[in-house]
Amino acid sequence: MQSKIPLPDEQPVTVNALRNKRAKIAGQIALHEADINRLRADLIHLDSVLRLFDPELNPGTLSLRSGFPGEPSISLGAR
Repeated sequence: MQSKIPLPDEQPVTVNALRNKRAKIAGQIALHEADINRLRADLIHLDSVLRLFDPELNPGTLSLRSGFPGEPSISLGAR
């Protein structure tokens, strides 16, 4: 026999907790997307300045760095 899935009004605490968790995650995504957009704009400007000093340079060929000492590190290797 299958048990009935509770309706939202039967478990308002659970539903509210899930809604709050979802809102928090969606907010974090929006924040990080804004950071990514800002970083992309910074990168475009840096690439332009690099080309001023070295017109032969292709900035896309430069190696990636995940951080500096004291900063959180992320892995940029293959998955």
